[in-house]
Amino acid sequence: MWSCPIRISAAAGNPTRVINDQISDMKKRLSSIVREYKFDSVQAFYKELKAARREYLDY
Repeated sequence: MWSCPIRISAAAGNPTRVINDQISDMKKRLSSIVREYKFDSVQAFYKELKAARREYLDY
């Protein structure tokens, strides 16, 4: 189940750090997702995605 990753509160102290930590967590999660689908990296996934989009648009 997806939950909203943004949780800024007065108790957070430094909202910028909280946001940066959340971005880091999302990047790690994205990396693990693409590896689950047998891509070596996020860059490899995007390369395949762009190629598929080009083929689709050319069709």
